[in-house]
Amino acid sequence: MKKRFSFFNLCLRVLLLSIAILVSACQKSDPQIERPSTKESKGLYERWAPKYALADANDDIANDKVRVYLHGGYAAILIGIEYEDQDLVKDLPRDDAGIGCIVFDEKLRSMQGEYATIYNKRIVEWIKETHPKREN
Repeated sequence: MKKRFSFFNLCLRVLLLSIAILVSACQKSDPQIERPSTKESKGLYERWAPKYALADANDDIANDKVRVYLHGGYAAILIGIEYEDQDLVKDLPRDDAGIGCIVFDEKLRSMQGEYATIYNKRIVEWIKETHPKREN
Protein backbone atom coordinates (compact mmCIF):
# COMPACT_ATOMS: atom_id res chain seq x y z
CA MET A 1 0.00 0.00 0.00
CA LYS A 2 2.83 2.38 0.77
CA LYS A 3 4.33 1.98 -2.75
CA ARG A 4 1.03 2.98 -4.41
CA PHE A 5 0.85 6.08 -2.27
CA SER A 6 4.42 7.02 -3.22
CA PHE A 7 3.76 6.39 -6.89
CA PHE A 8 0.57 8.47 -6.75
CA ASN A 9 2.45 11.24 -4.94
CA LEU A 10 5.18 11.19 -7.60
CA CYS A 11 2.62 11.35 -10.43
CA LEU A 12 0.85 14.25 -8.79
CA ARG A 13 4.10 16.18 -8.41
CA VAL A 14 5.05 15.54 -12.04
CA LEU A 15 1.62 16.71 -13.17
CA LEU A 16 1.79 19.91 -11.12
CA LEU A 17 5.32 20.63 -12.34
CA SER A 18 4.22 20.10 -15.95
CA ILE A 19 1.32 22.50 -15.54
CA ALA A 20 3.60 25.11 -13.98
CA ILE A 21 6.07 24.81 -16.86
CA LEU A 22 3.32 25.05 -19.46
CA VAL A 23 1.80 28.15 -17.86
CA SER A 24 5.15 29.90 -17.53
CA ALA A 25 6.14 29.04 -21.12
CA CYS A 26 2.83 30.32 -22.39
CA GLN A 27 3.25 33.79 -20.92
CA LYS A 28 5.18 36.57 -22.59
CA SER A 29 8.80 36.96 -21.58
CA ASP A 30 7.93 40.27 -19.93
CA PRO A 31 6.81 39.43 -16.39
CA GLN A 32 4.66 42.58 -16.26
CA ILE A 33 1.68 41.59 -18.41
CA GLU A 34 -0.84 44.39 -18.31
CA ARG A 35 -4.27 44.80 -19.78
CA PRO A 36 -4.22 47.52 -22.47
CA SER A 37 -6.16 50.66 -21.66
CA THR A 38 -9.31 51.51 -23.61
CA LYS A 39 -7.44 54.26 -25.46
CA GLU A 40 -4.67 51.85 -26.46
CA SER A 41 -7.22 49.29 -27.60
CA LYS A 42 -8.96 51.80 -29.85
CA GLY A 43 -5.62 52.67 -31.47
CA LEU A 44 -4.89 49.00 -31.92
CA TYR A 45 -8.33 48.42 -33.44
CA GLU A 46 -7.48 51.01 -36.08
CA ARG A 47 -4.02 49.52 -36.66
CA TRP A 48 -5.35 45.98 -37.13
CA ALA A 49 -8.55 46.81 -39.02
CA PRO A 50 -8.89 44.11 -41.70
CA LYS A 51 -10.00 46.74 -44.24
CA TYR A 52 -6.38 48.01 -44.33
CA ALA A 53 -4.68 44.63 -44.79
CA LEU A 54 -4.78 44.51 -48.59
CA ALA A 55 -3.57 48.11 -48.95
CA ASP A 56 -0.79 47.48 -46.40
CA ALA A 57 0.31 44.36 -48.26
CA ASN A 58 0.39 46.26 -51.57
CA ASP A 59 2.35 49.11 -49.95
CA ASP A 60 4.86 46.65 -48.49
CA ILE A 61 5.24 45.00 -51.90
CA ALA A 62 5.81 48.40 -53.55
CA ASN A 63 8.36 49.40 -50.88
CA ASP A 64 10.12 46.00 -50.90
CA LYS A 65 9.24 45.41 -47.22
CA VAL A 66 7.39 42.15 -47.68
CA ARG A 67 6.87 39.94 -44.62
CA VAL A 68 4.37 37.42 -43.32
CA TYR A 69 2.40 37.46 -40.09
CA LEU A 70 2.23 34.78 -37.41
CA HIS A 71 -0.96 34.46 -35.40
CA GLY A 72 -2.10 32.21 -32.58
CA GLY A 73 -1.52 31.05 -29.05
CA TYR A 74 1.02 28.55 -27.82
CA ALA A 75 1.97 27.49 -31.36
CA ALA A 76 1.54 30.48 -33.67
CA ILE A 77 1.06 29.72 -37.36
CA LEU A 78 1.37 31.48 -40.69
CA ILE A 79 -2.35 32.12 -40.87
CA GLY A 80 -3.92 32.25 -44.33
CA ILE A 81 -1.08 30.40 -46.03
CA GLU A 82 -1.80 26.90 -47.32
CA TYR A 83 0.62 24.17 -46.29
CA GLU A 84 1.82 23.65 -49.87
CA ASP A 85 2.61 27.39 -50.16
CA GLN A 86 4.61 27.68 -46.95
CA ASP A 87 7.84 26.96 -48.81
CA LEU A 88 7.28 30.13 -50.87
CA VAL A 89 7.52 32.34 -47.78
CA LYS A 90 10.19 30.46 -45.83
CA ASP A 91 12.80 33.20 -46.30
CA LEU A 92 10.53 36.16 -45.54
CA PRO A 93 10.69 37.97 -42.20
CA ARG A 94 7.97 37.09 -39.67
CA ASP A 95 5.94 39.60 -37.73
CA ASP A 96 3.55 39.38 -34.79
CA ALA A 97 -0.18 39.59 -35.47
CA GLY A 98 -1.45 38.42 -32.12
CA ILE A 99 0.84 35.82 -30.60
CA GLY A 100 0.55 34.41 -27.11
CA CYS A 101 -1.76 32.41 -24.90
CA ILE A 102 -2.92 35.28 -22.73
CA VAL A 103 -5.64 37.25 -24.52
CA PHE A 104 -7.13 40.29 -22.80
CA ASP A 105 -9.03 41.56 -25.82
CA GLU A 106 -10.83 38.90 -27.88
CA LYS A 107 -12.07 41.46 -30.42
CA LEU A 108 -8.54 42.70 -31.09
CA ARG A 109 -7.17 39.15 -31.39
CA SER A 110 -9.90 38.31 -33.89
CA MET A 111 -9.13 41.45 -35.92
CA GLN A 112 -5.43 40.58 -35.93
CA GLY A 113 -6.25 37.13 -37.29
CA GLU A 114 -8.42 38.53 -40.08
CA TYR A 115 -5.82 41.16 -40.94
CA ALA A 116 -2.98 38.62 -41.03
CA THR A 117 -5.01 36.21 -43.18
CA ILE A 118 -5.78 38.86 -45.81
CA TYR A 119 -2.21 40.23 -45.75
CA ASN A 120 -0.55 36.82 -45.98
CA LYS A 121 -2.83 35.65 -48.81
CA ARG A 122 -1.93 38.76 -50.82
CA ILE A 123 1.78 38.18 -50.28
CA VAL A 124 1.51 34.57 -51.47
CA GLU A 125 -0.54 35.70 -54.46
CA TRP A 126 2.16 38.27 -55.34
CA ILE A 127 4.95 35.70 -55.00
CA LYS A 128 3.10 33.33 -57.34
CA GLU A 129 2.57 36.14 -59.86
CA THR A 130 6.14 37.40 -59.87
CA HIS A 131 8.06 34.18 -59.22
CA PRO A 132 6.35 31.42 -61.21
CA LYS A 133 7.53 27.90 -60.46
CA ARG A 134 10.07 26.54 -62.89
CA GLU A 135 9.06 23.52 -64.90
CA ASN A 136 11.40 20.53 -64.56
